[in-house]
Amino acid sequence: MKKLCELWIVLFAAAFFLNACGGASGTPISTVSVGGTPTPAGFKDSLQVATLDGVSSNNVWAIFDQAASTYWNQLVQANDYPTLYSLTLLGDNLIPVVASGQPSEFSKEGDFYVASIVLKNNLVWNDKYPVTAHDVAFTINTVLKFHLGFNWQSYYDPSLLDHVDALDDVTLKYYFTQQPGLAKWKYGALLGVIVSRNFWEPRIAPALELLGDGTDAAARADAVSALEKISVSGEPVFGIYQMSDWQPGVSYVNAANPNSFFSHLVVTQFIDGTYEESKSENNYDWKFGSIGGKSADKLISYTTGPYINRVTFTAGDSDTSYLNLRNSNLNLVMNPYGLPLAVTGQLESDSSLKTTSLNNSSLTILAYNQNRPVFAGDAGIVVRNAIACMINQDDLANSLLQNQGIASRSMIPTDNTEWTDPAVALVCNGLSDGNRLIQATSLLSSRGYDWNIQYPVFNPSSSQESQIVSGQGLHDSANNPFPELTLLSPSPASNPLGATAADYIVRQLKKLGITVTMVTQGIGERLANVSSGNYDMAVYSLGLPHFPNYICSLFDNGLSSNPFGYASTTLAQQCSSFSSENDPKQLLALAFSLQVTLATDLPVVPLFSNSMIQTYRTSDFPFITGGSVPLILYEPHPLTQLISIQ
Repeated sequence: MKKLCELWIVLFAAAFFLNACGGASGTPISTVSVGGTPTPAGFKDSLQVATLDGVSSNNVWAIFDQAASTYWNQLVQANDYPTLYSLTLLGDNLIPVVASGQPSEFSKEGDFYVASIVLKNNLVWNDKYPVTAHDVAFTINTVLKFHLGFNWQSYYDPSLLDHVDALDDVTLKYYFTQQPGLAKWKYGALLGVIVSRNFWEPRIAPALELLGDGTDAAARADAVSALEKISVSGEPVFGIYQMSDWQPGVSYVNAANPNSFFSHLVVTQFIDGTYEESKSENNYDWKFGSIGGKSADKLISYTTGPYINRVTFTAGDSDTSYLNLRNSNLNLVMNPYGLPLAVTGQLESDSSLKTTSLNNSSLTILAYNQNRPVFAGDAGIVVRNAIACMINQDDLANSLLQNQGIASRSMIPTDNTEWTDPAVALVCNGLSDGNRLIQATSLLSSRGYDWNIQYPVFNPSSSQESQIVSGQGLHDSANNPFPELTLLSPSPASNPLGATAADYIVRQLKKLGITVTMVTQGIGERLANVSSGNYDMAVYSLGLPHFPNYICSLFDNGLSSNPFGYASTTLAQQCSSFSSENDPKQLLALAFSLQVTLATDLPVVPLFSNSMIQTYRTSDFPFITGGSVPLILYEPHPLTQLISIQ
């Protein structure tokens, strides 16, 4: 039921963001032009959208890997690339997009488990070259050669997927070393993005030369860096929008793509899973499912855009962006971080504005760098637990954040009720602030730490102001001072909730006698430092998909997307089982076990989750016919299946 209710607060399906998801050989194909589409009554020809940070990269290999996987890079570009399938709104069924039908069953062929997929033969990039099986095979095999991480690894996992062959222009054959489960097939390889082979094949040649045979880790790191720094101009795209201008870090402009096959597509989804789409211009009519849906059972029906010909995304801080919206200088503000109450009150007092939650969550975490000796090994896990013990997620979310966040104790956010384990408990769960200090002190003492100036004291019989006396002179058993730490933090102007959490952590650790210097950085700089291992601790937010395949890919020690220096034999074994499991009940049990392992090992500390939100001027947008959700409120489809860093 929760899934169904969420659908009516999702950014729905017919305005400027909508893209069906779908690289290239052959000759250009003539297509029906949909450029210069008329703007229906009530729609604006252009749109001004505020983002709280700028677009830093347009390199597809980087924006789906950790190097540039910011929410803002994905927001404006994720829809540029096709996928074989998408998911129905309830997330239970595959919708063929570039594929022409469902994949074959797996069969054993020599050392491999193989399956095939046939593609539609009438789809094109915006340069009018066809989208073919050669594009798909090139994309996947490139990811596998370079061992790209993060979203790429969630799609195309080199530990399972050996390679993909294009048997002809429309036929693909996948070769897995073991039969993949739901996580690596239905919610993995079948949803992965595809790039144009014609464009990228010559451009990646220098990076391939650096890679060599792929056995040297240093060479691979250099090759990946070179790949993800390739300058991009004129890349073919597939979606209903295409970039027309980009000022890095400042603004990004999308214009309608006149060659998008999926523009002005009539789509109907039914509660029973039936899916229908049609397009009158070329007599396209396609459907699947029980085909027994009745009008009363419709989940949603809409006609895809683009209805707005030009969308300009401009970066700005939170205060300035909302002030410009209130002064009618903007149409929409996108915000993955949540709102402080002061801003919420201002927006609620303006009846012309509306704030709507999206259906995917943002999880804010504290990350440890286990390549730092203080956090490494058996002693390091005790230190990590002592720090986590000092963090009271309930106090943080309910008091300091004034209920703008939901306390999280798992890497699967609390509001993802289908997959989160409500029984997961972090160290010191349920203890008061004073008792947390006692327990954290005991943990450190158990590893030989001591305080030679002032032992941390909690005296509940004292007045409130003097109940806690902070520790001083913390040192290890060899009398080496506990190192001063840095904590990378978002700025209050861009991410006020994350900045508040970082300040809280600094103050809590001071009670324990640990000195922490908070260093405020934008998401680009923070991401670069975390990715390169140039940090002690960091607070940042993750945009997470509903299906939790990220719970393994984020912590894979063999990939650059694991910047935590964390390796666990137990987690690796659980992830192997999770990757190959096809029974939904067993998959859920494995997801619960993975959450317990991560809550025990604590490579990161979950802090709180919040819904991504947007605020818009209601007079600027019409409403879906027969529904109650403004057309502008459509979440770009791939973002619901992507991991982003915020």
